[in-house]
Amino acid sequence: MNERVSPGQARARLAAEQARDDPTTYTADVGTHYAEGFDELDKPQGITNLGNGRVRFTAYAYTYLRHVTGHRDGSIDASGQIKLAGDYFPVIRER
Repeated sequence: MNERVSPGQARARLAAEQARDDPTTYTADVGTHYAEGFDELDKPQGITNLGNGRVRFTAYAYTYLRHVTGHRDGSIDASGQIKLAGDYFPVIRER
């Protein structure tokens, strides 16, 4: 069975695939409630709940969320902030 993929989903997947071998990581302090919510996501892979409301994103996960279309929850905007329930949290490059 073929999965229907929107153009936005296709762009997000392509961008993430291109970043798969990039060792860069990013962190964000999003609060415990939001950090625990990332534990329940199937996609994208590469998000780790570090505890105390902090999460780490691999380059793959960061790029995937950066290329999500629109201003949807969980997307990372052009200024490097992740949107969660209308709140914005800075995502900081680690290495």
